[in-house]
Amino acid sequence: GLFIWLDTMIAFIASEGSLDAVEAILGQTARSEAEASLDVLYRAVVKSAAEKTKASKVVVPLIIGFVVASSSTQPMTPRVIHALLTSSLLVTLEDVELMLARLSAILVRRDHGIEAAHTSTLDFGADKKRCGDEIWLPPVYVQQIMATGCLEIMAHGTRNGKRQREAPLGLHFNICNLDSSNLMNSEVADLDQRVASRISSELLYCTLFWAKHVVDYSVAVDSLEQETSRNADASELSQMVANFLQTERSLYWLEVLSLSGNLRRANDALADVNKHSHLPVSFCHSNVPMCTHKCGFRRLSVRSRR
Repeated sequence: GLFIWLDTMIAFIASEGSLDAVEAILGQTARSEAEASLDVLYRAVVKSAAEKTKASKVVVPLIIGFVVASSSTQPMTPRVIHALLTSSLLVTLEDVELMLARLSAILVRRDHGIEAAHTSTLDFGADKKRCGDEIWLPPVYVQQIMATGCLEIMAHGTRNGKRQREAPLGLHFNICNLDSSNLMNSEVADLDQRVASRISSELLYCTLFWAKHVVDYSVAVDSLEQETSRNADASELSQMVANFLQTERSLYWLEVLSLSGNLRRANDALADVNKHSHLPVSFCHSNVPMCTHKCGFRRLSVRSRR
């Protein structure tokens, strides 16, 4: 605990560029136990980042919530975090990058995305008592934003065209503009380059993890006591899932999974949605070969593998 505290404190001082914010922390932590001392420091880091602008007061807690939620999927890049923010938030990617820099004492930027600097950061972000009301966001709220965001990005490419310059397209036919559909993926010489240039990082994340966030939202909803609010929100998401599965967009989802080498994920994704989210996948588009959880899926996997 002491090493983590010192490591975080040094990083916080470096990100702030001064010792002004440290004196109050030292005054509080001198009387605290190890975990409580970490909490005081973590709250100071988040509060400092959140107080810089009006938008950051809203976005910084969301970033913490996203990092906690994505710890069970894969780390989210700054671009993916920015893309999944609610449509009403008119912050730029540069704004998000700056907020992440101010959170660098507790969140680490790696090549594959943003991760918690220590497991204690995740424990802190997931605990309302440790975070406090100003920072903590209910998991049901975070997962709803992520689940609906994934479905909106798959449909339209973005949640807010004004916020994203040159907003990418969502799922559509022949997304990689292949010359022929008769070739196996392994026979397309420049497939990796096509995938990288034509499938945005946020669209790829959404195709991989929309079902995970839908299921996690459903699990969080089941723990709520406010039945009226719970049913209204769940109904909205249910309709979005139904709209996705009942249209050809679900076929384009399979296409992206295939092109990115992740087609086998589709089986588990649909099974999990069916099992945990109270949303039957029997209303899939008629051409999706996995509507009843029987094996016709294997043929598609073998035929399109690299």
